Amino acid sequence: MTITNVQEQEISWSSVGTCGFRVTRRGTPFTAQTVVGNAI
Repeated sequence: MTITNVQEQEISWSSVGTCGFRVTRRGTPFTAQTVVGNAI
């Protein structure tokens, strides 16, 4: 996930791998929530 401003410049980013999730948990709502929280 990448967070950008209005000029499309990258402000912050995060990914499932950097949050430490394994392949089997990548498609869950909890994983998405964790990645978003980490990026913010």
